[in-house]
Amino acid sequence: MTSATPCEALVRLDRKISKALSTGKGVKLGGDELALLAGIGMIEQLADSKAKALKEQARCLQLRVASIREGRSGSISSGAPTASLRAIDGTSGGMTPPQDASSARARARATFG
Repeated sequence: MTSATPCEALVRLDRKISKALSTGKGVKLGGDELALLAGIGMIEQLADSKAKALKEQARCLQLRVASIREGRSGSISSGAPTASLRAIDGTSGGMTPPQDASSARARARATFG
């Protein structure tokens, strides 16, 4: 830039960037334009924005990994083991418990001889 005041240089840079954005084209910045951006704090803002974006990306990744792990378990229970039904009532799949079977046999023998 040629001996422009800082204000004029900012206005010119703003026009250059705004035009590039509106036309969807790239922009080439010279060293004095980069120094101007650094002088108004744009480099710090860029670094802060990058840090926020990376933090959000990491948070999303952690949520996705946790979601995948929970999905693989196939269960939403507390994780405590459950007793099998056979161990609770002494039967398996609707079969008559052994003492009932022997008493039924005894009744059948008594009735039919």
